[in-house]
Amino acid sequence: NAEYMGDSPLCFLHLPPSVMFSPDRLLSALADTNATLEDIPTETFLRIMKEISEIFPLLGRALGFAQSDITSKIALIERLVASGQFPKHTLQAMVLHEMEHNLAATGESHSRTLLRLMWCLDFVGTLIVYMLSHPAASMRECCSKAYDAALAPHHPWIVRTAVAAGMIAVPRKEKFLRIFHGDQAKAHHDMEVCMKYMTPLRESLWAFYHKHNLTGLP
Repeated sequence: NAEYMGDSPLCFLHLPPSVMFSPDRLLSALADTNATLEDIPTETFLRIMKEISEIFPLLGRALGFAQSDITSKIALIERLVASGQFPKHTLQAMVLHEMEHNLAATGESHSRTLLRLMWCLDFVGTLIVYMLSHPAASMRECCSKAYDAALAPHHPWIVRTAVAAGMIAVPRKEKFLRIFHGDQAKAHHDMEVCMKYMTPLRESLWAFYHKHNLTGLP
């Protein structure tokens, strides 16, 4: 299994265009998390990540196949929740449980899985912020900046080089914006609202990981 958010070799796959992304579902889930940032329900976070995963195929082959890796990580956490190993189904409870049992840094760590999903969330957040602050920038430039900031620091040279080469296939910005109900003004509004809720979520998760010295999980 190639791990796009880790350091495994990168291969390009043919991917059909995504038709599943819903900005309304994403915004609803993000808004729900903002009421419980100190103890984020796992199910709500996974709703967010399922929508986030549907964005990647819209960004061309350099980034698109990351969807399968995100989906597999969502499935790992869903199986943990279904197992009933701990009664409180929140992200923080999951991580603290693994720390208490010395599992956070092991190969089966769900804390590690969550960290990789946080990288992905950072990529999308950085992408949206750059698009909003640089309206004249091409989609290729926006994706490159977001990748360099959020994912490249976690990838070896061979992966970074392959992604850079694949950026030529990033679609035009107008095509990407059509996922937001096909209207550029609505897309701009939705992205602003998205960041209103996504930024506190990202900050809360990173603060929690920094507090417990988990940002460098292998």
